[in-house]
Amino acid sequence: MSKIYKFLIITLTLYSNISFANILNNIEVKIDNKIITSFEIKNKILTSLVLDNKDINQNNINKIKSQVLEVLINLRLKEIELEKYNLRIENLEIENYLKQISPGGRVEIKRKFDLNNISLDLFIEEIKIELGWRKLIYQKYNDKINLDEETIENEIKDILKSKKPVKEYNLSEIEVLVNNNGLENQINELRKSINDIGFGKTAIRYSISTSAKNKGKLGWIRENILSEQILKEIITISTGQVTSPIKRANSLVFLKLNDVRNLDVKKVNKKELKEKIILTKRNNLFNLYSSSYLSKLKNTNSIKYNK
Repeated sequence: MSKIYKFLIITLTLYSNISFANILNNIEVKIDNKIITSFEIKNKILTSLVLDNKDINQNNINKIKSQVLEVLINLRLKEIELEKYNLRIENLEIENYLKQISPGGRVEIKRKFDLNNISLDLFIEEIKIELGWRKLIYQKYNDKINLDEETIENEIKDILKSKKPVKEYNLSEIEVLVNNNGLENQINELRKSINDIGFGKTAIRYSISTSAKNKGKLGWIRENILSEQILKEIITISTGQVTSPIKRANSLVFLKLNDVRNLDVKKVNKKELKEKIILTKRNNLFNLYSSSYLSKLKNTNSIKYNK
């Protein structure tokens, strides 16, 4: 791994002086029948820096290099699995995704990429994989998500019976698979990314959650729906702050507290309340399935680094 990074440091430092067209074509990682080349790693690093309006310098490269490699490995794992299914990605879906990343969409992104000699085609392929993965998770697990109607109704009754105001938290999330070999570095690098480019952009770049397409936004969630572990973290931070990483079975979750409000129980709409409870529970289950599925692929597929 360090050899890859050493190679990147040397070559990217020369970015302003030479072309990478002929020299960045080494195979650096093999994942079953897929590969990750030096060119792809370089392209992904530059893509991240340019889209985040960051200078291309050694300091910024060092901040994201390990995250980039991890993202590319996850993409290859998803790509291998997606080849087993026939999932169609529409052009409109791609264009909407591009607009989430940059207000000017494809035109603005292409202009930036051309100026910095970045491959737009590689970036579009990454988007197709991410969109396909989300469709796969919904297709694969939608029928398996069974919510207990009685439990939901009891939750609603408890809320409506309460005379106290209902507290709601507006949250955003970032979920990443655990890298047990470098957990502390992984956490530090994600925190740096959040500080440097913001929570939303970091979610789009690195989060495996289905909320990533919406910059990690979860919206308003009532406190009684949140798990005890999450609520414990949320109540210790102020608006605008991010929790410590919350450990799940195979992943880490960072939550940002966007806002807090108290609702008068008498004004709560029962139908809307039920819809929000169901949506929250379904999203949590989908995210759990997604991270578990990807973790399983990581354990069952061969990943070999070029030493």
